[in-house]
Amino acid sequence: MKKIIYIFSTIFIIICVALSITSLTSGTSSEVSLTTLKLGIPISHTRFYAQNIQEAFEKVESGNFDEKDFSSPAWEYAYANLDPTTDNKELIHLPNGISFGKGIKNSEENTAKIMPLLPTQLLQELSGIELSRYEEFALHTPGNKGLKYSNSQGVSVGRIQTGWNAIFEGNNFVKLVNLDHGVKSIVIDTVNTNTEISSKISNISEAAKDKNGVYTIEYGEKVKYQIRVSKNLLSNGLSLNVDIPLNVVIDEISLPSTQVLKDTAIDTTGLQNANYTIPDKLAKSSQYLNKLFDSSSQSYYRIDLPATSEDLTFTITAHIEPVVQVIQNVLVDQTSGPQGVFIEKKAFVSSQGVLKNFRLTISGEAQSGEQITNQTPAIGSSGINFLTVNTKTKKATTGSRYVLGKKVGNDNYYWVGKDQWIKMQGDAYLSYPGIRQLSGNQIYVIGAEDSEAIYGSNSFWSQTLKDEELSQSCIRILGLKQGSNYFFMEVQTSNGNAENKNVSTFKVYRDGNKTSLGNAGNQDFELNTYLPDYRAGSNEYNLLSESRVTPSIGGERVLLIGQIILTVVLMLGAVLLILKRF
Repeated sequence: MKKIIYIFSTIFIIICVALSITSLTSGTSSEVSLTTLKLGIPISHTRFYAQNIQEAFEKVESGNFDEKDFSSPAWEYAYANLDPTTDNKELIHLPNGISFGKGIKNSEENTAKIMPLLPTQLLQELSGIELSRYEEFALHTPGNKGLKYSNSQGVSVGRIQTGWNAIFEGNNFVKLVNLDHGVKSIVIDTVNTNTEISSKISNISEAAKDKNGVYTIEYGEKVKYQIRVSKNLLSNGLSLNVDIPLNVVIDEISLPSTQVLKDTAIDTTGLQNANYTIPDKLAKSSQYLNKLFDSSSQSYYRIDLPATSEDLTFTITAHIEPVVQVIQNVLVDQTSGPQGVFIEKKAFVSSQGVLKNFRLTISGEAQSGEQITNQTPAIGSSGINFLTVNTKTKKATTGSRYVLGKKVGNDNYYWVGKDQWIKMQGDAYLSYPGIRQLSGNQIYVIGAEDSEAIYGSNSFWSQTLKDEELSQSCIRILGLKQGSNYFFMEVQTSNGNAENKNVSTFKVYRDGNKTSLGNAGNQDFELNTYLPDYRAGSNEYNLLSESRVTPSIGGERVLLIGQIILTVVLMLGAVLLILKRF
């Protein structure tokens, strides 16, 4: 009995000691979960470090440095590269107008602005951190200390000392955080690092968003961005600039705004021919023009936010226009000084056959001098290719005509051109005078009048290749939305029969680099390989049959899956029959 009491007493003492040690150390570190995102998308399988730089923070804040700090290679490097303006090597002036060094006191707010600008090695040296110990600060996958990287949700965990900490991705500074003892989790977006301003799309379903956070929408579809600005930035009001990408058209901003056209300078020093006029230089500077019109924007909107003691939310409504006419004021460098010329050019939603994504960039300068930036979620679109065939003969057909529709709830909407969809019941589409009929050898772009201009003369749809016989059976549709239920209604077969009402349903999608344009769900590989622009995995054609109803095309390989399931069922049935006999 005494032995049992002794054992339990010993265990009790050990537990008490452990608890007392925990209580003593819990004030200096905490188990913290770090979630890392890039524009809202988890950053997975990436190594992050959390280093406590409290000592460095206090030195910069108080101005109390050790003499050895000024003689270190890291300090000398910082002094040489951070815009020194005096011969005093114990003092460093930063581009943002703030200084630090021996005897220079800074507020906590200014110190927090200084720390992200300092080289990593200087932060470590000022904090007394040896480079050989760097790996000790690596965070790990939840539940597995051996995996020193974030999981698929972008989460990594570890014990982090309280106080000021620098979060690194490899050797790259990500964010400065002040960790209190009660903090259990940190969320960081490596692009939108400022949490005082945020943006989201409020009117598009999450079903339209892919794994990279891109919303795949229809061209012409209205998108509502909801922008939230913290009251901390609004004590004296705030001016924001909203940078608008080419092919994005602003429909409405819920606050007063002014559109400003940018001037773009083009360096033409390589064109030294004295006989070249400015228009000549522009015409011959195709590389410069291409760069100009592939740039992010030609204008921005300026929005003046009022002073307020509350958070402020406003909305920007916009849409993607497949083709826009750009008028740009170009400043051409000349020996006599820049001269301005207005030039015109069309800007398209595709670049070398790839459909572009677009973001708005919102920026401004807080009263403290801090630069504020936020990038909105991206928007883009997708599409699908068809090859009209007779599935009985397995030959391509020509002359068929279709109308394009989509199902919204229990209603059918039919495309009548550009970005217009009309709700119709029954067979009303057959007699509607404005209905758009689709046929082979064409590109159709939702939201565009001049569809073929999207690709230009270097594409499959150039006049040379359009003469090929098989091209007459090809239909391409661009500008469609992920998650919508689209369908083709056949209104005329290849032999001119107008009574056939075959329906072909399909969906489009875009998931990163994988799209319904590049991955046909129902195709004939032999026919596809004869098409001039067929590229496995990037440009594939679905069969569009005139002799039967085609199940859901695109996205999933429905026919193949159906055949597999049917085969399995037949095999199971045969096995059951054999077993019954025995």
